[in-house]
Amino acid sequence: MRLFYVFLLTNVLLLSGCSLFQPEIQQRGTPKAQSNCQWNTHRGIAELLRIEDNIATMRIYPADFTFQVKASDSSWQRGDEFKALIKKPADSGCNTPPQVIELAPVFSE
Repeated sequence: MRLFYVFLLTNVLLLSGCSLFQPEIQQRGTPKAQSNCQWNTHRGIAELLRIEDNIATMRIYPADFTFQVKASDSSWQRGDEFKALIKKPADSGCNTPPQVIELAPVFSE
């Protein structure tokens, strides 16, 4: 019976000890080195300027800046328009590219 309690205590200590040391989880979209950057959110229409090596370069209006995103659809063509929600560092001192939060095609009829 005493051996059972020693075994139980050892297991409890091992399991609780493992849960104490959790790795630091980096939130998606917030680079660790640039976490002190201030961000602005821009909503508008993004126009597809070009696609090279499956990377789409787009310009968002009315904010008027370019950003890049992985081209997720092979049917995308130059001039296509997308509803976009983009986060961009407020100051130029942050060396972090704009981050795409939402991107959806605008279908013209």
